Amino acid sequence: MPQKTLQEAARVPGTPAGKVPSKTPLNVLLFLVFLPIVLFPAIVTGLSAQRRYEVDSAAVQREIFVDLAQVGGTQLGLISGLLGNAQQLAQELALAWPELRAQGDPNAMLRTLSARLPIFTTLGVVSADGRIRFHSDRAAIGRSLAGEPYWGRYQQTHRLTFSSLQRDAQGRRIILILVPSASGETLLASYDTVQLQTAFQSPAAQHLQRFSVLTDGDGNVIAHSSEARLLRYPNLAHLPPVARALQGERGTMEFADIETGEARDAAYSPVPLTGWALVLSQPTATSILTPVATTYRITLMTLATSVLLAMLATMLLSRRLATPIERASQRIQRLNQEAVSLDHLRDFPTTPIAEFEGVVRGIRRLYETLAHSILELEAKNHELIFSNQQLEASVENYKRLDKLRSDFINILSHDLRIPLTAIIGYAELLEDDPALPPQSKEYVRQIQEACERMSSQLEELLDYARLEVGSFKLHLEPVELSTEVPALVAFFRPIAARKGLSLELDIAEGLPTIQIDPDRLRQILNNLISNAIKYTPSGGKVRVVARPDNAEVVFEVRDTGIGLTEDDRKHLFEKFFRSERPEVRAEMGTGLGLSLVKGVVEAHGGRLEAEGEPGKGSTFRVILPIRPPEAGDAMA
Repeated sequence: MPQKTLQEAARVPGTPAGKVPSKTPLNVLLFLVFLPIVLFPAIVTGLSAQRRYEVDSAAVQREIFVDLAQVGGTQLGLISGLLGNAQQLAQELALAWPELRAQGDPNAMLRTLSARLPIFTTLGVVSADGRIRFHSDRAAIGRSLAGEPYWGRYQQTHRLTFSSLQRDAQGRRIILILVPSASGETLLASYDTVQLQTAFQSPAAQHLQRFSVLTDGDGNVIAHSSEARLLRYPNLAHLPPVARALQGERGTMEFADIETGEARDAAYSPVPLTGWALVLSQPTATSILTPVATTYRITLMTLATSVLLAMLATMLLSRRLATPIERASQRIQRLNQEAVSLDHLRDFPTTPIAEFEGVVRGIRRLYETLAHSILELEAKNHELIFSNQQLEASVENYKRLDKLRSDFINILSHDLRIPLTAIIGYAELLEDDPALPPQSKEYVRQIQEACERMSSQLEELLDYARLEVGSFKLHLEPVELSTEVPALVAFFRPIAARKGLSLELDIAEGLPTIQIDPDRLRQILNNLISNAIKYTPSGGKVRVVARPDNAEVVFEVRDTGIGLTEDDRKHLFEKFFRSERPEVRAEMGTGLGLSLVKGVVEAHGGRLEAEGEPGKGSTFRVILPIRPPEAGDAMA
């Protein structure tokens, strides 16, 4: 009877004898408990990697836009220089045409000029009604331009006009330049775009997928860094960045590539005075960060594999944990179903909880090891991404700088010398003509002066190139400033007088003899004085001061001109910098003069300073040591 009482007391109420109540298996419950603990670090790590990848993409996108805008500004300067040479030569030919026409057969004269000036393929003269009267190609004489769009634009303004892209009788891609002549006629010059295409050619463009495009006002491609793409897509008016540039806008954007449909980044800008468009494009940050994205995917795959392994381990561990507990439960159920005896107690685990605690400690160690490994993997992955980005940015920057330097020197040594040689040869041909009237001799003199200015600008560019590559040399010798400075100022007095300016010289007594390269001294003062005259309105004053200051000599060029803005002072001595102010843009220039002066002054061990306010004039101060540190070596 007592035995039956014990069995009934141990039995679950409402459950028949020998039956176990149905419930969720213990190993499933343990698995559900441990699953969030396993998944939480994996989810956090994946979100962290995703966030880092998005941040890196945004930073690289900003870097791409800044880089494209800077390179586009440099390329726009090169284009403006090439077109400026053609524009200036065409204007000088238009100015001299009445005299040239009076010397003989106009058509023969145009053929001679076209042969001597390789920058132009043909030359012609158009009457006021749009009909070609004279031309270097006899077949073109009599043809009417009245129906051409560019002739209509020219008739509206009667100023120098660039046409859209054309093709001549030989199939060459040309641009027509129309310039009004003093006789009321119009000079028609055919400019071969091969020079622009040469400046745009880039062997690495196809490999790096960075393209630059120059189009006319109708979207026709004038020059392209990829010859293959030029042939496939001769008109890009529908391309979004080109369309915006043709509307006079300047900026950066993302657009779809017309060939592949993939997203690309672009910087676009209108070309001044022509109505043309300049566009640079390259792959987006997402494309550039493909290695980063690959690493990110590898990280996610590793995390997914780790999660699967962790889930499998959790299943095994939960089963391992549940086994001793279920075994104990089974024994308790047997006690509930059968009478208690010593045989049951003999094989019953004395400490089932101790086995459970051992499994818990094992799981804890495994989880800690796995979490630590994941964190280490994430840290190493971030370090690898950062190092790879730095390496790629450095390599790309060095490639870009090296290509800019090579293109710059190539244009200086070849393309810019072609128009200068043609003008000099033409001027010498006219000067040797004994029958040349006095007025024509004056024109020849103007041409020669223009040649001197162009030669000076070219030499300025070459000097800067020498500074860049480290081949700039100084030839120091003693110079008497008391005689050299007045002579330099005297050279500019007629120029200042023609502009209605007062040019004053304030030279202190007892100026010392200074060790300096005399040609570079003249280059420094010529540049500063000519700039002061150029940017000072009529009725103003330019003052040149020279005075000793202990072991140094100070030169100051003061003017009452347009002055300097805060932005001008920040970027004044940077290469290719030209202020956006209209009064500055109205004057021709390369943007290298002050940068070159600064380099020459520093090469002598001196320094260059500038101060001024808008509308209140400016002062440029050159401080040179009387004897530079390297003077002894240079004299030896």
